Amino acid sequence: MNQKIFWKHYDIRSVLKVSVCFERAADGLEQILTPFQIERSEPFETKIFLCSKPSQIPTDGKRVSGKYKGVSWIALLKKQKEIEGYDISFWSAGFTSFLIHRVILIPLLRETLVRVGGYEFTGSAFEYHEKVFVLLGLPGSKKTKLTLDAVGKGAQFVGDDEVIVSRGHQVTSFLDDLELRYNTIAGTDFWNKLSITRKMRLWVYRLIALFTFGKVSFNIVLDPKELGISGARAENEKIIFIILGKFPKIQSMSVREMSETLTQHEKGYEYCYGALFKDGDDEAGRKRVWDRLFTGCSLWFVPRETKIDEVLGLT
Repeated sequence: MNQKIFWKHYDIRSVLKVSVCFERAADGLEQILTPFQIERSEPFETKIFLCSKPSQIPTDGKRVSGKYKGVSWIALLKKQKEIEGYDISFWSAGFTSFLIHRVILIPLLRETLVRVGGYEFTGSAFEYHEKVFVLLGLPGSKKTKLTLDAVGKGAQFVGDDEVIVSRGHQVTSFLDDLELRYNTIAGTDFWNKLSITRKMRLWVYRLIALFTFGKVSFNIVLDPKELGISGARAENEKIIFIILGKFPKIQSMSVREMSETLTQHEKGYEYCYGALFKDGDDEAGRKRVWDRLFTGCSLWFVPRETKIDEVLGLT
């Protein structure tokens, strides 16, 4: 490390205290650390050291590595001694902000929320007629598209990609963003609200996905306000959890079935981005939180081809 290094400190409403050590500017990281609101009693701080080459990664600690779209990354986790938190060293050959988000911040957020009885789900959410719909599923299961369809029918947008459900059944988002692919927004009323530049990018990304048979895909990220969509925080309302997938028909499910399906989704996430914070008690603690969050809620398996009117009719 040389003298060009400088620190930026982020306090996410006293939930996560994250200090990032930069050797160079990392545009977009401020947006990754958008605030959210969950109370946390004990102090917690994590320091992330961005390394410029793999040889700067220390050797003592838990090491996780992988590749994203062919780009290598390495992360090393070491628990701090004097305060609860971690020192994390990270290097990647590209997609730095995105990989910090996926490899470090989302798993760290999940681990932190589990401690206070909440969870971060990969999904989308909207509020409609005093009900909050939380749509879960693997990439490409049309979570965002159905959310846009619901907003087009008068629903209130809550969140996309990362949805936080607290112990008190408050539903909010980690980031106030929309992640869009061509198939997500094409054919909706929101398509004409996109700029020509964004439409062209979506067309190019669609061609890349077609020529690579879906192995390489990109999306655009924008503020929902660009589409005339305002966000909301939902609380004290009935929550309907929906898993979208290749199901033969719409059917209700038990808490156990919900947990088992989400466990498989989590394993897929860990396969892509590693499991930097996972330990032996992680899965058991996660399932205890899920059991509490899902109890009293409406739980459904829904085919991903289902139209929004059928989804809005679920109770």
